[in-house]
Amino acid sequence: MAFFSIIIPTYNRAHIIRKAIEAVKMQRFTDFELIISDDGSTDNTEEIISPFLNDSRIKYFKQMNKGVCAARNFGAKHASGKYLIFLDSDDTINENWLFDFHSIAEKDFDMVFCSMIVFSPNGNEKKTSCIKPYKKGNEKGIFNAGTWAMKRDLFFNIGQYDEQIKYGENTELKFRLFDKKVNYGFVDHYNFIYKESISGGSKQTANKLQSNLHVLSKHVAYFNSHLEVKRLFLQVSAVSAARLGCYKQAHELFVEAWKTNKTDLKLNIQCIISMVPFLIKLKWKPLAMNTNQ
Repeated sequence: MAFFSIIIPTYNRAHIIRKAIEAVKMQRFTDFELIISDDGSTDNTEEIISPFLNDSRIKYFKQMNKGVCAARNFGAKHASGKYLIFLDSDDTINENWLFDFHSIAEKDFDMVFCSMIVFSPNGNEKKTSCIKPYKKGNEKGIFNAGTWAMKRDLFFNIGQYDEQIKYGENTELKFRLFDKKVNYGFVDHYNFIYKESISGGSKQTANKLQSNLHVLSKHVAYFNSHLEVKRLFLQVSAVSAARLGCYKQAHELFVEAWKTNKTDLKLNIQCIISMVPFLIKLKWKPLAMNTNQ
């Protein structure tokens, strides 16, 4: 049994997945298994991966296309490691990634975090520390795939990834840990590099809206005790609805957000704007629907 099981979900990423596999193979800490969880790729992914299977630590499994959360869960079911780490095929890690995770995890923490560097599409760099409190609260840790290692037993005990979610699935996973007694460890080294992609297409915006509404209904207790987070989720959902042309829904969501803080000037203005479709179009430009996105 390996100490770490690294799971890379992939779908038609033959052109980039080699780089992710090679980054894992270059790790200083070598007690790992790497599981490639193919979510029904139709390109030459299997051909690209085949030479790497000579390394007994690397395994390849393929299922019908069901989405990234299902692919991660599928990979986890084949994992034998004490800790699970999920890594997306287009992200980058440095050679100390596993070594530093292990230095903390060997103290038997349930979950271990590292810090990350984010590169925007225009090349700007931003460092995010895992030990600085999140916004105005007391939460620490970064819940991007690749920034944490979780005990395999804990992952299955909390129900794995929610396969109904197509956006923000790691944040939703965090909410399920809210009322659990979990020991967290932190290594404030910037071992994970995340490259933001240009987003905002109609399909992604629809996924964001659907997923946020699902999370809001699923975690009522959490949001009722974290009104600031609830407000943010509602506002983001309202803007997504507005951009999709769902003006009535957008207004209703802005009103629900307003109820969490009636003195918020920005929310008051947003509620007023959302009452008039013409103003909504000026404020939040509609997205052109494109089924090929």
